[in-house]
Amino acid sequence: MDWCNTHRFYINTSKTVELLFDPRSVGDSSPVSIHGNVIRQVTSVKYLGVHIDSDLTWHTHVAAVCARIHQRLHFLRRLRLFGVSSKIMYIFYCAAIESILSYGITSWFGNLTVKSKSQILSLVKTAGKIMGSPVPLTPQDLFELATIRQASSILSDSTHALFSEYGLLNSGRRCRVPLCRHNRLKHSFIPASIKLINEQLGGGREGKKGVITVVYECMCTFYLFAF
Repeated sequence: MDWCNTHRFYINTSKTVELLFDPRSVGDSSPVSIHGNVIRQVTSVKYLGVHIDSDLTWHTHVAAVCARIHQRLHFLRRLRLFGVSSKIMYIFYCAAIESILSYGITSWFGNLTVKSKSQILSLVKTAGKIMGSPVPLTPQDLFELATIRQASSILSDSTHALFSEYGLLNSGRRCRVPLCRHNRLKHSFIPASIKLINEQLGGGREGKKGVITVVYECMCTFYLFAF
């Protein structure tokens, strides 16, 4: 608040909420007060199109994504009813359904429960049945594809804030996987992307459909800066 007052930055308390990340309930959960106005505490908030839960389970976001996909499936069925070709329906699927799944997927998909992933996969399979052929990329494929692309972008820019997180092992062939004591950290972006990159470099994902295998150019850039 001191910084805001110094720079004459006014906070609209009616549009401000407080989201507590305290799964063990060990911190101070008393509400924040700004200029005498108590900030409302919430268990979920929508930020840049992604619903963030206080327990980081992403249940609210999954529910919102599934609801939007259900709406699009109705239009997909109408296209089939009108005799539209499978190619056109797939274009509609990529534009109206796959884009919903792909948005911000690196931040939320990795920590989903099996049940949440199954809900999304079921809707994708339904879309494939409507179009008459399976969807080429599953939600897991989309997540891995987006993760590798984002990691490649980071590795190609030595000034990126996360560039230093991708440290090489002494062998110089793989990245060092950070020590993760909890699954929430283990399935977050940095450890997940390093695991995928190591699998790509080691050939562990060779032949897997839908996941790109071109991290080598970015890794070469990484080697230059590392040495």
